[in-house]
Amino acid sequence: NGVTLSFFLTSIILSFVLGAIFRKAFVYVPLDDHEDDRNHSVTILIWIMAIADFAYSRDIPLFSILLGRTSYSDFAGLPLVHTILENMVIFYSAYLFYLFLETKDKNLLIESLSILLILLLLFHKGALSFCIFSIINLGVAKAKSVYGRLKGKTIVWIVIAVLLLIYINGGLTNLRSGVS
Repeated sequence: NGVTLSFFLTSIILSFVLGAIFRKAFVYVPLDDHEDDRNHSVTILIWIMAIADFAYSRDIPLFSILLGRTSYSDFAGLPLVHTILENMVIFYSAYLFYLFLETKDKNLLIESLSILLILLLLFHKGALSFCIFSIINLGVAKAKSVYGRLKGKTIVWIVIAVLLLIYINGGLTNLRSGVS
């Protein structure tokens, strides 16, 4: 469709132009000493909200879709809580990944990935793709801040991450469509 293609091309061109204009405004800022103020209770709260969301609807969308019991749009989560939950996962997973990049604490990576699992269980592939894209951008920004430019090893990891993102997105699309 010509309109869709025009939209994508305009979005891509506009993104490059805005990126060039505002390049200096978005700079990776390393973590100050003792600035790690994460709180495991936020992750626990996110999981409690997710469990309440699943309990309210008596459904876990990923499993229902895999078993062919429901379609993609049938999930009705807890009003208001569902939206807050999704946004908390998006922002807090990026924050935890940023802390992981700064501290190299593998528990932070595990915690970040554990709350991303909620988006997979909710079958929110757009939000999951956005989170993975944010994580990739944080990784690139960190690498550029450390090395000044990207090293070959970093570029390989970026390519692997992007290919993984494309594969996951395609796989989830197939599941949504009922294709194994």
